[in-house]
Amino acid sequence: MRNLIVAVLGLAFASFVKAQTGEVVCWGWNEDGQSTPPSGFFRQVGRGYLHSVGLRQDGTVACWGSNSSGQSEAPSGTFFKVAGGDFYSSALRTDGTIACWGDSTYGQCNTPSGSFSDVEVGWYHSVALRPSGEIICWGSNTYGQCDAPSDLFSQVTAGYWHSAGISLDGSVQCWGDNSRGQCDPPNSTFVKLAAGGFHTLGLRSDGSILAWGDDANGQSTGAPGGAFTDIAAGYLHSIALRLDGTVVCWGDNSQGQCDVVPGSYQSIAGGSYHTLAVTIVTGACCTGNEVRCVVTRESDCKAELGLTWSGPNTTCNDAVCTASCEGDTTGNGVVDFTDLISVLNNWGPCS
Repeated sequence: MRNLIVAVLGLAFASFVKAQTGEVVCWGWNEDGQSTPPSGFFRQVGRGYLHSVGLRQDGTVACWGSNSSGQSEAPSGTFFKVAGGDFYSSALRTDGTIACWGDSTYGQCNTPSGSFSDVEVGWYHSVALRPSGEIICWGSNTYGQCDAPSDLFSQVTAGYWHSAGISLDGSVQCWGDNSRGQCDPPNSTFVKLAAGGFHTLGLRSDGSILAWGDDANGQSTGAPGGAFTDIAAGYLHSIALRLDGTVVCWGDNSQGQCDVVPGSYQSIAGGSYHTLAVTIVTGACCTGNEVRCVVTRESDCKAELGLTWSGPNTTCNDAVCTASCEGDTTGNGVVDFTDLISVLNNWGPCS
């Protein structure tokens, strides 16, 4: 059973690497530039209060917006995932360790040692998941938001003063502040959770959404019907990603955080009063068995063995597709005399 848990969580860890490349689009509050992302291609974005965090295509981290507490001074290195809190940021390194920068008034940047498979950031506390499924919390514990249960989990999330996780059987456990019912989950099973200021969202295996907790702005009961692939939560608003790549927002819209910019997206994140999304981009895809090129998404290209993706926004005019076949040792698309020469030049015992 233990090996199964580690294997399942390992697949979740690897999914960060497989995330597709896209451009970042933001809408809502932009007082400090938190909704003005840098150019370039990203794999994932994280929320913040007056800042935003993004994971670039090459695994490095970029931050934009307020830097009043050093929350936008991203460290060097390569990462799997990023997350943003109130005035601090966090990221999961490729070696499984966690980096944190910015405000640490409540110890929220006193990261524990060891390897982790996921990290989520609340406003003043952090929640991380070890490969074994154990939860570790640190930072503010005023309302017990860091008093994690001892059970094993497959996913975690952090809100303003509460935390939540999905147990291995798909049920939800919440801990911390429950003043508005944000820690009273429904009796159901879920595949993903997203915690907002004082509410929590849950995505079920059929793609439907359930929400509980604060509903003063309709952020809970306003959940739309239909099937979704991802959810995210801001302070007082909620976000969901439909199967067709469109984004839906509901709840507080005082700063335009629910005025969705039309487009096709692959992932989403909810800032305090702004929303972030990563677009879907296409590129040239070359097969490995014949000279053929199609323009498609990165994940669709790499889903089949032997296909090579040329990069975002490339066309077949940009790609150099070379056929490969048995005996074509030089890779020029044909078996000819040059292949024989190549074999002869390497004739002899293998060292």
